[in-house]
Amino acid sequence: MFSGRGYGAVYSSSTETQVTHYKLGTLIIDIINPETDQLMWRGAADGRLPKGADRKESDELAQKYVSKILSEFPPEK
Repeated sequence: MFSGRGYGAVYSSSTETQVTHYKLGTLIIDIINPETDQLMWRGAADGRLPKGADRKESDELAQKYVSKILSEFPPEK
């Protein structure tokens, strides 16, 4: 994960396109309703991989971010 700015695009089966600005190095997990193809929930975390991190270290850190994001799902009503 890196610092800086980036761009993301969300596409659906409709003709609408939505462009979102996000911090480069942001991991985003979207939960999409398969029946409506609509976004139900979005979780995100951002951070940085240590310089010189090997694949194992990078994978472990990424898993921590995924776990952190998914710990907030499902959202409270």
